[in-house]
Amino acid sequence: MRKLMLGVAAVTCLAGAVPAQAKNNSPAPASGPIACSLSDLNVTTLDCSGFYSGNLLSNATRDEQFAGLKDVGFTWDKNFTGLEAAGLKYNLTDSKTVGLHQTLTGITFLGIHFGGGGPNGVGNGTGFYKIDAGSSLTSFLVKFQGISNIAIYSTGNVAPPPPPAAVPEPAMWALLISGFGLIGAAARRRKRTAAFA
Repeated sequence: MRKLMLGVAAVTCLAGAVPAQAKNNSPAPASGPIACSLSDLNVTTLDCSGFYSGNLLSNATRDEQFAGLKDVGFTWDKNFTGLEAAGLKYNLTDSKTVGLHQTLTGITFLGIHFGGGGPNGVGNGTGFYKIDAGSSLTSFLVKFQGISNIAIYSTGNVAPPPPPAAVPEPAMWALLISGFGLIGAAARRRKRTAAFA
């Protein structure tokens, strides 16, 4: 019994020593912090995935980018050349303020690579984020040092407005009017029949 209790205590201690991790399904090991968090950026962050080891924001790592983006709910077409041609992937200077080359709106999916960065850095890692950019986002802050580049995979995915109240088509109006006419005729016939009875 005592051996059993010691075994349970050892398993409990080991379970408590394993840190909790966020999503990180990359085949490469994480570096720096174990996982990204929703507080990495000073904008409304809805989901994140990473940090994945290395700079995954290149044409050679399309599959890894696809997996990281899928973890945050975005299915990417893997067209990295088009992303670069559109100016949606660019280098940044190491600053905690990210100045964007374009305005982001609504639900936005992006990848951020951090290089070195000293004691408050990720190391060499990439994170993927789903954010709500609101109506006009041109810059935001990151909590880590060492930022080197960013890729904007999608922006402007705002929830569609509710559809307007339905207005009947002309054919529907004709059907409604003829239906009311038939109801009126039936009511008059019933009234006449009751009067002669």
